[in-house]
Amino acid sequence: MRRIGLFFVLISVFSSCQLFDREEEVPAFFQFRNPRVILDETTGFSTNTGIRDIWLYQAGFLQGTYPVNPVIDSAWTTVPVKQLGKSRYFMEGGVHESGVSTLHLPYTFWDRVTFNLVGTAGDTSIIDPVFHYLDDQRFTAPVNEKFEGGLVDLIPFNKSLSEPDSTFIRPSNIDPFQGNASGYIHFGPDDRWFEAINSTSFKLDRSKDTWLEITYRSNIKFEAGFVYQNTTGFGNASIVTVAPRTKWNTIYIHLIGQLREIINAGGTNTDFWMWLFADGEGNDGYIYFDNIRLLYVN
Repeated sequence: MRRIGLFFVLISVFSSCQLFDREEEVPAFFQFRNPRVILDETTGFSTNTGIRDIWLYQAGFLQGTYPVNPVIDSAWTTVPVKQLGKSRYFMEGGVHESGVSTLHLPYTFWDRVTFNLVGTAGDTSIIDPVFHYLDDQRFTAPVNEKFEGGLVDLIPFNKSLSEPDSTFIRPSNIDPFQGNASGYIHFGPDDRWFEAINSTSFKLDRSKDTWLEITYRSNIKFEAGFVYQNTTGFGNASIVTVAPRTKWNTIYIHLIGQLREIINAGGTNTDFWMWLFADGEGNDGYIYFDNIRLLYVN
């Protein structure tokens, strides 16, 4: 798995400046604009809430990894291309692994974008990257919660069953991210705790790359991870704590490390559930969820 830190990106940028400062080596330029991911191939619904990098390859070799964040940045990303003339390129869309801004990975479930282009010294080619998910046959989604039709495939768990001041999630049509509804959780003095799992257990394979996608907006932090049961007993693994974001955002949580530890300890017959938890600490607040999906490659 390829991983790149912010330090490497900065080194690449400074190296590029030095590489092209001679007059006889004027590069061509690519300008990346409006990167998006198609979430619904039928309607064409797309989003830019999770794309954080463009991984650019030229003639099969990595040209560079370039940060883009259309949610918070208005400036386009312009990068130099050294090898001129006609060349074959492909791009991969990158994410911040588990929301950590210094951990950069091309996202496993987005297909590459391939194109041919003639680079002319000094010219800038504008590129609008549009990424598509892999074909459905190439991955499995044991959790796929969209909150449509008034249905919620999450059930209360632990504190939500035992605490008198617990709260739960319900469908809401107020500013949904996609479709007609999202999941809404209210917090207050009488609604402190939220804790839930998906309703049906599933098996996971430690050899298959596995991610959890959560689209959310909130003023309350929350945790995400696993509940599991195997020969060692019943357990809970909190994998990431997600900071509040008042505008819709998508976090891509990499699960493979933790699930390998769990399976190595308890065996391949481990049952898993996706787990969410939040403590409002008695404050007024909210969390909206949409498009919660757990995915693994086939």
